[in-house]
This record gives sequence, C-alpha cells and structure tokens, in this order.
Amino acid sequence: MTTTAPAPRTLARPAARATPARRAALYVVGLLWALPLLAFSLAAARADATPCVAVDGMPCDAQGVVVTTGVLAAGLLIPVGLVALLVVALLARSRRRPAAVAAVAVATGLAVGLFAVGVGYLVLS
Repeated sequence: MTTTAPAPRTLARPAARATPARRAALYVVGLLWALPLLAFSLAAARADATPCVAVDGMPCDAQGVVVTTGVLAAGLLIPVGLVALLVVALLARSRRRPAAVAAVAVATGLAVGLFAVGVGYLVLS
C-alpha cells in the first residue's frame, strides 16, 4: 500500500503594487526611449526618399534628414535616460526629501548642460 503526501499549497502572492520609483522608471523608459523611437520610426517611414547624391556627407532627402536627426537624438537620449534611471533609483533610496534632492540635481544638470553647449558652440565657431 502506497501513501502519497498531499501536494503542497502554494500561497497566492498579492498583486505587486507599483511603487513610485517603479512608475518613475517606466515614465523614463517610455518618454525618453520608446516614444522618440516610435516617432522617428514613423517619420522615417513616411518621409520622402527620392534618390539623390549626398554632398559633404549630409543627407539630401527628407528620409536621410529624419534618420540622421534620429541617430543624433538617440545619442543624446540614451545616456540621459540611463542617468535618469540612476537618479530615480538614488531618490527612491534617499533618506532626505526627494523633492529637494531632485531640485538640486536638476539645477546641477542644467548648469552642466549649459556649460557643455557653450563649450561646443565655442569649439565649432
């Protein structure tokens, strides 16, 4: 006579609540990566692609301009998104008031960004 043990009951896990940090990370991914990728993909698909000869490496049709702009925007948005995800994680673990830390981070980022744009303008002119 063989006896079998009753099957262990698995406890139903409650639905995971979306924490503010998780929601913020989803907004970062959606707004900084997903929407621009979708927009540039649609714009490139709908742009006019007449055959032409590129001059000095610059695109000469609408589709080439959209693709070039998309690549340049991705070059900026990918690092900005990664930094934003890092900031979201740091703010979620911060013991200080997140609004004050975020305000200081925004002001610092704005100053560094303006400095980089100014240096870039001086170098290119």
